[in-house]
Amino acid sequence: MVPLSGISGLTQAQVASKLRKIASEFYFSQADSCAAGGAYFAAFIVLTSAIQYSAGLAIGIGPVNGPQFKAFCSTYLTAYDADSLWLSMRCGFFHRGAPQIPGTGGRAMTARPVWITHGRAMSHDPSGSIGVTSGKVTINYEDFRKDVETAFNSMLACSVTNGTLLANLRSGLQAASPGSVRGKSNPILGKVRTFWTCFKFLFTRK
Repeated sequence: MVPLSGISGLTQAQVASKLRKIASEFYFSQADSCAAGGAYFAAFIVLTSAIQYSAGLAIGIGPVNGPQFKAFCSTYLTAYDADSLWLSMRCGFFHRGAPQIPGTGGRAMTARPVWITHGRAMSHDPSGSIGVTSGKVTINYEDFRKDVETAFNSMLACSVTNGTLLANLRSGLQAASPGSVRGKSNPILGKVRTFWTCFKFLFTRK
């Protein structure tokens, strides 16, 4: 079948291919570069941004707030505590520059605190159920890196049989591509670009 011109005419395989290329180049390879330079905190921010981007694609067009972010996590990152990813990591990283501590920031938080580490696979406790650190969620970078990319690819795979999701992916692809941020149409990507520029300068220079 020859697809129609424009994104609306792309097949599922073509949509998935384009989105996979964007995610690989703009998120996963950037996170790898940060980690390779020892800037693991920056790598965690990039991967958290990848979740934000993925959640936006899943709904097509519209703002990604707590419900949308946590819905993506609950669907595709099932081993993780969605509240902790949203409140402690996403909101903490984007608004405080560090994992948010429950009970701070002027909000009542039910999420557990998150400890981030790297090179410690045995300490990886993304739901907090193992109790590696009492009352806390512990996320090991290498596991997180793998799981976020797997979640992204799982979402793309689901669009093979889920027509609504495929339509949303098409809309999301057309509305916001990290390679061409369109002003206020997708403000989170502008923030991600700023984050990456700053961290690249601070942590990867020799």
